Amino acid sequence: MSNKLSEKCLKFAEGEKVLCFQGLLVYEAKCLKTEYKNEPRYFVHYNGWNKHWDEWVPEARIMKHNEENLQKQKDLLKQYGKDKHKEKRKSLTLPDKPKRSKSVKIQSKIEKDTEKTIDERRSSVDLAVVEPKRKKLRVDSLVEEKETPGILFDITINIPSELSIILADDWDLINHQKQLYNLPAAMTVEGILKKYLESRENSIVTHQTSIELKEMALGLTEYFNVMLGSQLLYKFERPQFGAILDQLPTHTASQIYGLPHFLRFFVQMRTILPNQSLLPKSALVILITSIRDCLKYLRTHGKAWFDTNDYVIAPAEYHRRAM
Repeated sequence: MSNKLSEKCLKFAEGEKVLCFQGLLVYEAKCLKTEYKNEPRYFVHYNGWNKHWDEWVPEARIMKHNEENLQKQKDLLKQYGKDKHKEKRKSLTLPDKPKRSKSVKIQSKIEKDTEKTIDERRSSVDLAVVEPKRKKLRVDSLVEEKETPGILFDITINIPSELSIILADDWDLINHQKQLYNLPAAMTVEGILKKYLESRENSIVTHQTSIELKEMALGLTEYFNVMLGSQLLYKFERPQFGAILDQLPTHTASQIYGLPHFLRFFVQMRTILPNQSLLPKSALVILITSIRDCLKYLRTHGKAWFDTNDYVIAPAEYHRRAM
């Protein structure tokens, strides 16, 4: 690549000190190489780690090394890394070392408050989170009548780095900048799932597969509606939740909230699903497979449904209610 083209297309230079996202955390790194193949990417070395961890990363995962981004690094570490030594055995514990991009497992912790809200306005189900096991789950084949012993199915759900960045920005806007996501969302969870189903229509092989996919989408919607009020909101958002339910009493959470809260939902599902003993194993396989496919779709299209301009500064009176 010529120097002129490099200066035009690449935001970071070889030898530059940078900050690099790994999951929901940010690490100090050094840019060793740059290249442009369809899109810019950078070969980085994480400060203090063996060169074994060096990797190529897209431009979206790198930030300038300045005071503003260093503060963001501290905020994210405080939010998502504070319990990593206390809860080493839990699957939401963040790793000490950055992992290679080919096998990134985003070990994030979205703030949970189990306190019931708005006088039990929404029905609840038993979705208690217990310590998940890290081993693979032994399951039957997708058709329960035809058991095939010995099949192993990986139950892990990984959040793509592109979506992790959205989660990190969402946390910063609400918890650090004290802004609120504008409700109802321009593109709601129901709208997102409708777009997802439409995108999969051409790839559906049988009518039965089409029905199963729609049932899975309906199931995700129901899970989201149940979990939103008790497990997916930050403390600062709770007064807004009560107000929007009063304003739109006939609407469900999936008809009000959008992409950021949907992504928080997937983070929570990573912990909940492995412990749903009441679910048939075959149903669990189908559900996890559907979630992975939905995340793959959101990785490509989700950016269009996230805009920091969708957040508004909360007025002083709201701050008093949120305390």
